[in-house]
Amino acid sequence: MSLKNPPDSDDYLRLGVYQRNTGNVEGALETLETGVEQHPDSVALVQNLADVYMAAGQREKSIATIQELIEREPENAQYRLALGTQLLQATTEISEEITANYDMVYDLDRERRDNPEDPEAITASIDSLLALNQELGDNMDRLSDRAQEELSKVIELRPEDPKAYEYLAISYQNKAAALYEERNFTTDNEAANELNEQAKAELQKAMENYEKAVELDPDNSQYWQSLSRIYVQLDMH
Repeated sequence: MSLKNPPDSDDYLRLGVYQRNTGNVEGALETLETGVEQHPDSVALVQNLADVYMAAGQREKSIATIQELIEREPENAQYRLALGTQLLQATTEISEEITANYDMVYDLDRERRDNPEDPEAITASIDSLLALNQELGDNMDRLSDRAQEELSKVIELRPEDPKAYEYLAISYQNKAAALYEERNFTTDNEAANELNEQAKAELQKAMENYEKAVELDPDNSQYWQSLSRIYVQLDMH
């Protein structure tokens, strides 16, 4: 498939979509970037470019591209849902990284107890991982706030959209999971109790949003399963 001369926006779009669908992500990026340069008012080109940036692992460019669309149409709920979804995916990945780091801390702490004669290097590794998790947690909070802002705007614009409630619930779940992990590695009982209450508050928000998603789409088994897990965590079963 090739471009006409001179190509119009639909030509760039067709070629870019074809290249992406056939696995040529780099080619699709080049085609769509050129297309947007030549036809900056083409919403379809910009939307597809954001998708291909995401497929290429260039999340920041994807987010910036969607933000450009929102600036053009601030009341477009679909654009805001797309942005909220990408921000949510970023927070989910950070949450998983935090959990993996805490798993390593647990293993290192056990190793330190088993080898008490040389704890300094292990302690340094643990401290480094805990410091990294603090930094990751701060970043996750920032992205979570942005995701929740966009998803709340979607609900304001499109209050019957169950997906927006589901994604908002997931965002609160991610925050709760990070707080529980931090609680588990806190030696201060008072601080641990405070973190536990903060985590439960986030789960409560998640529960409320899953309940709304279930109300809007009662045949969706995934919503029910997620809501049931929240009930178990909150000891409401």
